[in-house]
Amino acid sequence: MRKYQLIWDALKVNNTLSIEADVSLHRRIIQGVIKEKWRDLGWKVICPELGNTYKLAYTIEGVKVTFTLEPYTGIRNL
Repeated sequence: MRKYQLIWDALKVNNTLSIEADVSLHRRIIQGVIKEKWRDLGWKVICPELGNTYKLAYTIEGVKVTFTLEPYTGIRNL
């Protein structure tokens, strides 16, 4: 199992996930979760077939990083 796969799998199930980690590790964790999203071929294939696409978003508040999977339509609000 890859290092950040557990985080990505939990995020797919719950659509939101918060992690507390040292501030110096935030960038590495964010990049790892983004990479897991792109490596998950089954996720890329199944979501469009079900009519859903999701955008990975994150927010940082102190030592807490919160990831969310937001529905993505491809249309930006202006």
